[in-house]
Amino acid sequence: SVAFDTGIANPVFESLTWSANTTSPGTSVSFQTRTSGVLGDLPSATWSDPITINGSGIATPAQFLQVRAILSTSDTAFTPILNEIEIFYSLPVDDFRVDAPASAGAGEYFDFRVTAVDQNNATVTAFVGNVNLSASSLNVEFPRASHNFTGFDNGTTVFQARNPIAEAFTITATSGAISSDSLSIQTTSAPTVSLALTGFPAAITAGDLFSGQIIARDRYGNTDTSNNEQIIIQTTDLAPASFPVSVNLVAGVGNLNNCSFFTAPIQTVTVKEAASGISTYTDILVNAGAATRLRLSAEPDQYQNVEFNLEIAAVDDYGNPDVTINTAATL
Repeated sequence: SVAFDTGIANPVFESLTWSANTTSPGTSVSFQTRTSGVLGDLPSATWSDPITINGSGIATPAQFLQVRAILSTSDTAFTPILNEIEIFYSLPVDDFRVDAPASAGAGEYFDFRVTAVDQNNATVTAFVGNVNLSASSLNVEFPRASHNFTGFDNGTTVFQARNPIAEAFTITATSGAISSDSLSIQTTSAPTVSLALTGFPAAITAGDLFSGQIIARDRYGNTDTSNNEQIIIQTTDLAPASFPVSVNLVAGVGNLNNCSFFTAPIQTVTVKEAASGISTYTDILVNAGAATRLRLSAEPDQYQNVEFNLEIAAVDDYGNPDVTINTAATL
């Protein structure tokens, strides 16, 4: 045949088919092909082994192709008749299209599809080869992190993934030098299963102001940004503490600002979601402040001429003993 220019450097030759009449006894048709990346080198290229099965592939891909038909007969009274030949080829794989959902629930498996495509974004159905998966976040899990494409896949297949952390990430499909990313995928938090108290100090001085946060967590530790429920607040300090009775979460977070405890030594903050009853608490060590006065105390009922004990204590503004005071007192 004349030299045929596919127009691309590495076409994917899929099959060579023909229409011929070989019904006469002893007649047959076969073909040989040769290819070259340079037109001038085609005449010196080596012919392939004969192709005798209709629909067989062409082994060596290159831009220029030549075909030679071999018509055979064992009886010169009969001859095979070749009507036409067709060569099917496609563009090589230029990229992978990774089609994934824009969002998924934290910890939930979702499907996504990887498709081998050419420079025109058309599926390369003849693609064969191994494709490996990775993600921009190390939290992403793949039950099957690679796949060896065969002709049965027709250039596309479906995978699964999950991410227990609420975050944005991408998935990458790689085969050889080709590496392609999906669009961004956002995992969203699951329903609230616990409350967390963060930012609260472990210890304070009586009367000092402090702040902290109440955070609604899902089963994976993510902030449940869909939670805007009412949170009931209780404390153990019998003195008038500066905590609100309740707060409403905003996107899963509630702020407690300018709070204080007044009574040493340990006080507890307990928070409970009004709707579900989910609760948690934290203990805070309350240290006495610097002594500002002396306090005298004794049993209220005493008997005449009977000795009794009188206690002198150096206390702070809230009546907590300042244990750092070691000095004499005069009555």
